[in-house]
Amino acid sequence: MIVAKENTLSNVGGVVGTAYDSTINACCFEGKIQSSGTVGGIVGRFSGNAKDCLNSGIIKGLDPIDASVGGIFGEITPGLGGTTIESCRNKGEIRACGYCSLGGIVGFVTVQRASELVNHEWVYTPGRCSIIDCVNEGKVTGEECDSSASIGGIIGQLFS
Repeated sequence: MIVAKENTLSNVGGVVGTAYDSTINACCFEGKIQSSGTVGGIVGRFSGNAKDCLNSGIIKGLDPIDASVGGIFGEITPGLGGTTIESCRNKGEIRACGYCSLGGIVGFVTVQRASELVNHEWVYTPGRCSIIDCVNEGKVTGEECDSSASIGGIIGQLFS
């Protein structure tokens, strides 16, 4: 079991906490994660390419203020060359509470990325994120969620 302290800003995954512009293939997680912040069965925060990943564990987001929780990835950003998630499967139970983005495959997806700093502010450019042939067979439960929670079988919240 992976347990991270409550009320901490963290990226927690069953395999990797944070992976940017990375390739992840055929990874599996079968345990239990309880954490605040960004939580995923395979990776907490991710950009790059992933294929054939499987979560059959229990993933629980503990942060009542701002949690991104997903069966495979807690949060996806587009990365430099875009992000593609293909043939990933969640069979585990996914739970979070409060204000959350909660999804069977991905909790939160943004398709913009900060590309450069201009006059002390980031300039955002469009990115690309593809989710292909992914399946959620697990239970996705929002516990005591407020009215701004986003919960979905595949993606909890898509921000573009």
